Amino acid sequence: METRTIPLLSKLVALALLPVCVCAAADQVVEKVDRPAASFVPPDRVVVFPVFFVASDQTRPSKEQAAKLMRHLRWAQQWYHEALSGRDTFALGADRPYYYQAKQPLAHYSSLAPGMRAPEQVEELLDHFELTRFNCPFVFVILVDRLQERPAGGRTINGGLNTGGGLVQMGTPQLDHDPGFQSTLRHELGHAFGLVHSDVYGYDLKTTPSMMAYHEPFKTKGFEESATPAQFIPEDIRALALNHRVFGKLRFDPAKDVPAGYTLAPRPIVLGVMPAVHHPDYAIKVTTTSGELLGSRAANVVLTPIRPNRPDHRGPRRNYDPGSMWASANLPDGWATLDVQFPLEVTLTRIGVHSQHSGTVNAAHAIGILAEKDGKLKPVVARKLTSADQWVQLPKTSATRWQFRFQAGPSRKILLRGLRFCYNNTELFPPPIPYEFDAD
Repeated sequence: METRTIPLLSKLVALALLPVCVCAAADQVVEKVDRPAASFVPPDRVVVFPVFFVASDQTRPSKEQAAKLMRHLRWAQQWYHEALSGRDTFALGADRPYYYQAKQPLAHYSSLAPGMRAPEQVEELLDHFELTRFNCPFVFVILVDRLQERPAGGRTINGGLNTGGGLVQMGTPQLDHDPGFQSTLRHELGHAFGLVHSDVYGYDLKTTPSMMAYHEPFKTKGFEESATPAQFIPEDIRALALNHRVFGKLRFDPAKDVPAGYTLAPRPIVLGVMPAVHHPDYAIKVTTTSGELLGSRAANVVLTPIRPNRPDHRGPRRNYDPGSMWASANLPDGWATLDVQFPLEVTLTRIGVHSQHSGTVNAAHAIGILAEKDGKLKPVVARKLTSADQWVQLPKTSATRWQFRFQAGPSRKILLRGLRFCYNNTELFPPPIPYEFDAD
């Protein structure tokens, strides 16, 4: 297990908190951010961190360009505050951009396949700051020398709404010459915080007032606001409120955030995971020898939204969802087994078990937990389960491979809606939509 604290920016200065000063030239100050406890532990807080990503054969941007970028970021920060009715906004992690001299010449990054430049650059920054995709506390706003793909882009690193850091990638030429730089920055930050385009919810990109649409009248002109600025629609506000690591104070209030007569989409839709280049994937491998029935998969118990276990009198399978649940085959001895392999060694102290669907069907009645040590699975803990949604404490245990065994009831079948994993009070690999959300 990796138990050392992450020496983020140790190339620059040793800190008790991560970070305070982050620059080669002692002129960039970062607000306090909790130091990640270990490589596998998500940050408590995520802040926006601007970076000029300078290819090895290119020159460093000017102080004027740095000042212009920060002016845009502070304006975007203020716009988010106003668009969220003064309830919250994102935090800036630095008062000046960080200048990173990249490992490769511009031709290398320009030659990468579409969609792969940003992942490679993010991984290079993670290595530089001695971070992982799992514990990164930053939404990197990356300004690059040139873009040949889309003019700009943004996304979460690990997918979902509350899973850690993110990225925005824009070009320095855009900063210099594009009068709509600000409106584009707001939009791409939305993606970095987990928002999808508004057409994913069925709205017209040319007419909906959402910042996550593409509508010409929304565009800013330099540092002049549009006469008809965009706003956040209820689906946007709901999703941002679920990203607690960025918007810790924001709460979605349907009574205030959903206008009369507005039909709110039943649940959030989220972005997928950024592909890995040289780092581990944000993935957990789950296999079983206990069968996968009714169109379900064992892999559904991790990294998918966890549906509520509500009684439903309209039929025994009304609340069953094969896309997010696992239904075992008939179990001759009454026990089902799941083998779980993480992409790196993790330390667990608590497991969340969500079994049964529709309030009555195929609950787990007991759990046995084993962890691999020296190539062998060894028992960690065994507990009775008294609820379909239950936390199980276990002694602090570190492993990459785990096995979970579940005892079925009289039906001799198990239905799992999800598993959750905690290190102390922090959930590892959280589902893409926090479990607290329940719109059914």
